[in-house]
Amino acid sequence: MAAGRQCQRTGVWLLHTGDAPGVRVAKRVYGPISAPSRTAGTSPLSWNRYDSPGRTTYIAADEVTAFTEVLGAYSRPVGAVDSQLEWDAVAVGMTLSEYRRSLAMDENEQPLLASGYLPERWREIRSIHSIVFPSDAWLIDIEHAWTLRHIRTECADDLVRLDYSDLTNAALRGEDRQLTTTVATYLRDLELDTGIPAAGLQYGSKRTGAWSRAIWLGDGSDDGQYLQATGGEEIHPTRPGFQEALNLLEINPF
Repeated sequence: MAAGRQCQRTGVWLLHTGDAPGVRVAKRVYGPISAPSRTAGTSPLSWNRYDSPGRTTYIAADEVTAFTEVLGAYSRPVGAVDSQLEWDAVAVGMTLSEYRRSLAMDENEQPLLASGYLPERWREIRSIHSIVFPSDAWLIDIEHAWTLRHIRTECADDLVRLDYSDLTNAALRGEDRQLTTTVATYLRDLELDTGIPAAGLQYGSKRTGAWSRAIWLGDGSDDGQYLQATGGEEIHPTRPGFQEALNLLEINPF
């Protein structure tokens, strides 16, 4: 566990990035360290959990956590008897197997979300990387009690506007992107007792509990200097971390 301390300027809880590398699964076309640019004033409903204006990339503590974070959208909803994919197959006069094969050739992954199925192509266009952090960087532990206290005080107006009477980790791990992105936007510009903002946020994965990190990137010119990516390995279907994530999420590869 990385060493932590309370920021003397703000009261939030800080963690050193430490020496342990993280893991990232990324599309090869974008490279190992990438993120979409978010613009202030646009809807955050399709953003990732702790996105904020600018660019934010996500890194996990281990392979299982990295895979579950990116594969969660393919998991079939709890209690679903017939997936949407099965209904769509009937509508176009195909068997489920035939329809899956037709979708597997399509670059658009949207029809397979929440289906419980994962096409082979998903693996083929992605790689898994080891990410090394600078040892002298600080992260805000967003789920620490002192950080929650700071947010409740300093973001009180925003919390009330979003209809929250309190702020807990249960809320931060929920699906309200208005809440999580509002908090991330505030913390991104928070000046610490180091005289500069933090490098990003650390939080617990809602699926495995291991740490995940939302790292704030610049305009793209300095990403390779701040985070060092190694590996770039292919994701083979027999890879233990990949298989465990599929099993945890009850996703069937095809």
